[in-house]
Amino acid sequence: MARRPAEPHPPARTSPSHAHASAAPADPPSPGAAFRQAAPRTSSEALNNATLPFGLALADKGLDALKADPHLARGLNVLKGEITYPAVAQALGLEWSDPFGVWARG
Repeated sequence: MARRPAEPHPPARTSPSHAHASAAPADPPSPGAAFRQAAPRTSSEALNNATLPFGLALADKGLDALKADPHLARGLNVLKGEITYPAVAQALGLEWSDPFGVWARG
């Protein structure tokens, strides 16, 4: 009768003596844990809901969407080679132009 080869030992990670070994005890859940897990999702959804109409308007109308919405136009950084956002101009030490003035000049 032939002998069967010995079965290998299971890997150390599944060995019963090491299955639940831990360097530190588990921390109990903190009262705000559920909020911290939900906040990134809900804040991303809120940001998406707030900005989606503007993105769709730009996709549908192009630059005409900026002309139709002064709030959207105020977010424009450069138009026809002119800086149209005051903070960008200030950071670069340059002058800025109102986007509606740039459009009016043609």
